[in-house]
Amino acid sequence: MNEQLELGVRRQLDNSFANFYLSGDGVRSALVKDLQSEPAAMREELLYLWGLAGSGRSHLLQAVCNQAHDSGQRSLYLPLSQLRDEAAPEVLADLDQLDVICLDDIDDVVNTEAWQLALFGLYNRCHQRGIRLVVSARVPPAQLSLSLADLRSRLSAMTVFQLPPYSDADKARILQFRAERLGMVLSDKTARFMLNRSSRELTYLIERLANLDRQTLRFQRRLTIPFIKEIFRW
Repeated sequence: MNEQLELGVRRQLDNSFANFYLSGDGVRSALVKDLQSEPAAMREELLYLWGLAGSGRSHLLQAVCNQAHDSGQRSLYLPLSQLRDEAAPEVLADLDQLDVICLDDIDDVVNTEAWQLALFGLYNRCHQRGIRLVVSARVPPAQLSLSLADLRSRLSAMTVFQLPPYSDADKARILQFRAERLGMVLSDKTARFMLNRSSRELTYLIERLANLDRQTLRFQRRLTIPFIKEIFRW
């Protein structure tokens, strides 16, 4: 599939189920188990994930697409918050040759009738043809700004999962978990320092950690508070 390239969209190829931190809560564990199920057995599953920014929605949608791709299925990840001003609703047409479609942040586009109709049509085609559809939003289906009642009914009929927000303690553990996978040691004290000195948005923190990974390799330094202060001038 070339749609991802043609739209200028890049999913994070390193976002997988293996590096998704579960934080010990049953909701995420049950969801990841469901999403990781054998693709052939799950193709007709229609899933709706909702939660605040930084709750892991984008990571999971990209993990679904990456797993499908690795198993030989045709998959597509579309971040609708990014495409809202770059593409027309027609971008959702002619996707019937795909096996898996993941639409992120649908709440950013459903305020227009054209997008609602496009999503309604896509849902029906996925349901009829056994295409796996996973969508995400910040709110549950009942709270979406929809004028098309049939679309609300379809979205509400999907299997709905709420992703609870991460606590600061969770975010510190996620940083340590990601650091370990990158071959770094991030102490409890250093993780707390990062949380206290920067934005606590999880995406921002993970980007900072990726930057630190590059800098530790460049300077052959350990991940310490003095080194972090030096890199970010905190």
